[in-house]
Amino acid sequence: MTALARTVVAQFTVPGEPAVKHRHRINTHTRRAYSTKAMQAAEANIGWRYRQAAGPGAPSSDGLFGLVLRFHCGKGSLQDLDNAIKIVCDALNKITYADDRQVVRIDAELWRNNPNPRTEITVYRIERTG
Repeated sequence: MTALARTVVAQFTVPGEPAVKHRHRINTHTRRAYSTKAMQAAEANIGWRYRQAAGPGAPSSDGLFGLVLRFHCGKGSLQDLDNAIKIVCDALNKITYADDRQVVRIDAELWRNNPNPRTEITVYRIERTG
């Protein structure tokens, strides 16, 4: 039986209300899909905070990754867990890993009515041992 080892790559917190992934908008003139500026800013913020925690380095084109995500939403927030997960996976794409298909394990929780809204993120590599 093969054992799996976890090596933490980065652990960091994004303060403020957790961001969520929304459906892409469609430009009525060009018929092209695009992300809103707010969503782009949220993804950039997550990517920046990852770089601060992990240090410089190119995205890994091989290997498997796991995420531990804790979303602490403020009072009255009705965020969806799946949309909160998606924005983190997309934000780390091309920064941590070459493609988010390399993420094979996610442990996520969403808590509401928290007086200190934030997103806690741990990124780890999964390696076979033995």
